[in-house]
Amino acid sequence: MNAGLSVISRLAEEFEQRSQVFADDAKFLVEVKSGQADASLNPDMELRRLKQNFDSWKKDFSGRMRETKVILNKLGIGNESSPNSVKRKWWGRLNTSSFCEFIMY
Repeated sequence: MNAGLSVISRLAEEFEQRSQVFADDAKFLVEVKSGQADASLNPDMELRRLKQNFDSWKKDFSGRMRETKVILNKLGIGNESSPNSVKRKWWGRLNTSSFCEFIMY
């Protein structure tokens, strides 16, 4: 269980750090665009570059979150009491023949 929490906490920490970096970069670009900060860069081009970096990081991070979820589920650390797992069980029961016979009457 500690290994699972460690992996999750590292992902959460990275998320917080990267969120702060992207927010700071975006804020700086707004300041440059509005003339509050002086820099020799094109804020529009830098904003596109920042968006591309963000999209790339988001895709990579989402993949690592999915991988982590799969590993945790294989280790039996998944959240069995989540609403999604209950919903899946409920829909699984819908396909049973006794339930179908009940609906016909």
